[in-house]
Amino acid sequence: MEEGLEVKEFLCRVIIWLHISGEQILRDDFKQSIRKSLAHRVSLLCSNPDCRAHTTGPQTDETKVIDVGVAAHITAASPGGPRFDPALSDKQRSGIVNGIWLCQNCAKLIDSDVIRFSATVLQKWKAWR
Repeated sequence: MEEGLEVKEFLCRVIIWLHISGEQILRDDFKQSIRKSLAHRVSLLCSNPDCRAHTTGPQTDETKVIDVGVAAHITAASPGGPRFDPALSDKQRSGIVNGIWLCQNCAKLIDSDVIRFSATVLQKWKAWR
């Protein structure tokens, strides 16, 4: 078995154990300031060049907006997640370089098809802006 597959299998077993035992799986989530920067660097539009959907809009209450954007991780925030890279530190995983702004639909797509939406593809989308 390839070393990468052994690591992935090990991580999956750890996650299953954590789930069964009720332990919390720690995620390296983005701070609000990073989330805001990711959104504004692409003018609040989805970073997928084939989508470019608006990720905010007006709410009935004129003082509020509806936010349907997602600060998505290029490589996963926790072990077992899509495109997880164990070589990254916690700080790198939760840093702006590892983030991309997407609409909710594209965020779901990239995490559901990691072969098609590799870290390289997502980094190209982010650079394309």
